[in-house]
Amino acid sequence: MKENYIEFENQFRGSRESILERLDQYKGILAYVKEEYPRAKTLDLGCGRGEWLEKCKQYELSAQGIDASNSMIKYCKEERLNACKGNIFKIMPHLKSNRYSLITAFHIIEHLENDKISKLLIEAERLLKNNGILIIEMPSIDNIYVSTDSFYLDETHINKIHPKLLTYKLGLNGFKSTEINYINGETEEDQTHLMKQLFYKVGQDVSIVASKKTKLPTGKSGNAITDSIIKYPAKREIIAEIDLSYENNIKLLHQVSRKIKEESAKREAQLQLQADQLQLKINGQADQLQLKINEQADQLQLKINEQADQLQLKINELSIKLELTEKELREKKQTIEKSMILRIERKAYRIANNNLENLKKLPSKIKAKIPNRIKIEAKLIIKNLSLKIYQSKIFRGWTTAAKQRRIIKGLRLIGIDWIAQTITQAIYEYKQKETNSNAQNLYNINNLRSIDMLLLKRSNSSKRYAEIKKDLKQGGSNK
Repeated sequence: MKENYIEFENQFRGSRESILERLDQYKGILAYVKEEYPRAKTLDLGCGRGEWLEKCKQYELSAQGIDASNSMIKYCKEERLNACKGNIFKIMPHLKSNRYSLITAFHIIEHLENDKISKLLIEAERLLKNNGILIIEMPSIDNIYVSTDSFYLDETHINKIHPKLLTYKLGLNGFKSTEINYINGETEEDQTHLMKQLFYKVGQDVSIVASKKTKLPTGKSGNAITDSIIKYPAKREIIAEIDLSYENNIKLLHQVSRKIKEESAKREAQLQLQADQLQLKINGQADQLQLKINEQADQLQLKINEQADQLQLKINELSIKLELTEKELREKKQTIEKSMILRIERKAYRIANNNLENLKKLPSKIKAKIPNRIKIEAKLIIKNLSLKIYQSKIFRGWTTAAKQRRIIKGLRLIGIDWIAQTITQAIYEYKQKETNSNAQNLYNINNLRSIDMLLLKRSNSSKRYAEIKKDLKQGGSNK
């Protein structure tokens, strides 16, 4: 690693030009040393690529560098810088005391164990003049990014020493005044967020300037020799700044919240007023609309009532007309029925009278044998039978065929076959005419005809004549 360390620094520490620019912040100390000691000698422990040696050369100071890396010494020789290879703990004891006005140790403390750090401080106090200056620079463990990340990038780093511990050790070894400065932080434009500032605004390195005097010297202008150092805040300062920022933000939030509440209350009051006004307006419009609806409803109700009354009058008129029509129909029906009954009665009487005429035309010999009782009964039978048949609406199916057969059979039994035949024929003709579509009645009529023909056949038999003759004889004897 020692032989390749120059390549490591080229990649990770930064370019030589950027380091020279960064070291320019020590110009106050360099100017003081040049003014105080025109022929001053400086010693740079762990000179590396020789950036500090070149910076001293710019101020015409005699500078001597020591480094353990061959590649580093070779690079310094190429740059015509005074540097030698060796172990500082072997070389420093051989150097003359109180010889150097300025001794520097840039980023070598983190490579040393604690006992070697103490040896370095002892030797530096011995080699330094009474009014001389010691500069120690090392990574800042106060920077979170450095202490948790970049410190471990270099595998030769072995010691994260606290700057206060180092100043304490300096005091133990004859350095009566020290000043700690956090340096090499990020630029302001890169620190846009408080948490980012906590990581990067805190100086990534610590610079400790020490002197054997009780107070660090000042330049001829009266300014402190460390005024030129670009100082960055410590972590606690950033945290305090963050806390203050948070407090300010909280206060601002409270103010904003209070203002929002006030504006909200004010707005709510305005909205409530507008809502009340709108509600009043809506209620007024609703009342007007309700009145209008009620008026229209009343007008519509009146119109409906008028139409209903007119309709009721028409219904009443139609009812009266219907009643009259029904009455007329009933009367007409009754008239028709009476007319039909009258025609039927007349026909029945005609039939009865014809039958009586036929009875009169019988031979006197036969007629004389007919008892008067039978003649009178025959007349009554003819009359009553005709009326019963037609007035009882036999043609409408009220009188059954069985009853009809009994009536005709009764006529046959008393020997008035021609009357039964005449009545049967009249019934048949009338019912055939009036109930042509009624199959049942037609069936009954056909039954009457079939029964009548059967009775006629029976009446023509000798047996039937014997019965009639016998009956006539008995009637005559009774008379």
